[in-house]
Amino acid sequence: MIDPFWLLFAAKLALAAGIVVAASLLVERSGPVLGAMIATLPISVGPAYAFLAMEHDAAFVSGSALASLAVNVATAVFLTVYSLLARTRGLAVSLSLGLLGWAATVALISQVDWTLPLALLLNLVVFGACLPLGLRRLGTEEFPVLDLDLHADIVLRRHIVLGAAIHYQTSVGLHGGDLPPDRLVANDAALRAARVEFGATPGYRFSRKPGGVILRAFLGWSFRGLRAITEVGLPSYTLHGPVLRPTLQIPLFDNRIVIGIAPEIVGVVGVSGSLRNAANTSAAGVGVGGEASVDVLACTPLHLVVAYRESHARLQTAGSGWFMDIERFGTVRAVLQY
Repeated sequence: MIDPFWLLFAAKLALAAGIVVAASLLVERSGPVLGAMIATLPISVGPAYAFLAMEHDAAFVSGSALASLAVNVATAVFLTVYSLLARTRGLAVSLSLGLLGWAATVALISQVDWTLPLALLLNLVVFGACLPLGLRRLGTEEFPVLDLDLHADIVLRRHIVLGAAIHYQTSVGLHGGDLPPDRLVANDAALRAARVEFGATPGYRFSRKPGGVILRAFLGWSFRGLRAITEVGLPSYTLHGPVLRPTLQIPLFDNRIVIGIAPEIVGVVGVSGSLRNAANTSAAGVGVGGEASVDVLACTPLHLVVAYRESHARLQTAGSGWFMDIERFGTVRAVLQY
């Protein structure tokens, strides 16, 4: 006689596999958009929670659902890493590193006791930061960058923090050029891409402990631009406007590692005249982007911060076209915290 446990186990496998296979067949016969919508339905987790509900109490199912919501962001990390690598690498490398990023994200998330509002906020911030990274275009040339950051905080109450920040980034050794109609070889020129921002950084501590999760919001003004150091047909220009950047800081391992995730939106309200004349752009636009960082305590008070930032500013031009200013900065900073 067959053990009922194995009969139920086989039924679970058959039901879950049947749902996944049916969804896969539908995806193959649908377009890319509809197929993606079908593929993202809870076709695997749905049956799993149905079986959990039949065998466990409400507290167990509630805790499992909350953990699943927090771990859901690992899917965004996997998709982002895979989409970036698959353009230039093979399947084995792209899939392996994507799964490695997924596993590392799950391991970090498991170190935090999540609540429903915090898990929802984590999903909002991570997906908001991963989306512009996954949509990035190819063809960016790497160049060194100088990064200076000055930040000060004042603790007003146990949960409220008020701070101010000034941040400056500039390229080092950046080269580019244009191709005039009467030449077969492009002009090569030294360029400088720079960004300056300053503003207030109010924050909220979710825990009274010094090493708790913190939600910050950078409220300030941002300047970004490109300048040709030598003569070239590319116009030098500057964009500026208000910037909002909510930042979620998640401390791990007794505050020795802090994960930072920060989507941002910039309102471009000022455009230099040279760009408006050369590209016939509008005087206002919008920019979206984000930054992800890992802060590692090397030794008090020295921290090492690895960060990646990407931002896309968009201005409308005559003829229903668009001018795009794209920033991508990957930096390693040594930070002194007192």
